Amino acid sequence: ANLKDSTTVISLIKALSDRYYGVRYSAALALSNIGRPAVRPMVDALRVPGGDTLSFYHLIEIAGDIGDPKFLETLIVIVSSDDPYARAFAAEALGKLGTEEAIKALDQRYEVETHPLVISKIESVVLN
Repeated sequence: ANLKDSTTVISLIKALSDRYYGVRYSAALALSNIGRPAVRPMVDALRVPGGDTLSFYHLIEIAGDIGDPKFLETLIVIVSSDDPYARAFAAEALGKLGTEEAIKALDQRYEVETHPLVISKIESVVLN
């Protein structure tokens, strides 16, 4: 099978919800290794609210690992979401993107953020 095929990518995204850690970990690693061909299906998956929280967090983390600017807009939305853990993962991912827009979004979030985890993630990203 071609790992960069979109149906393979979608299957790997679904595998991030598997009840077994080894399956989730392997799927996350494979998505990170696939890189750019995984971006569009991952952006689509990140834009769909609901679903499995753990796989959502994995997707945010992988987006940061891949570092494609196509994730920027979606990560900016997530860093302002109601879920502090999603915000923390998004802050880290935006830091890995490191673009001017990403850092600006983190600065803006920092002004209003109240959750200590998110504050510390933003500080570690912006100060490093």
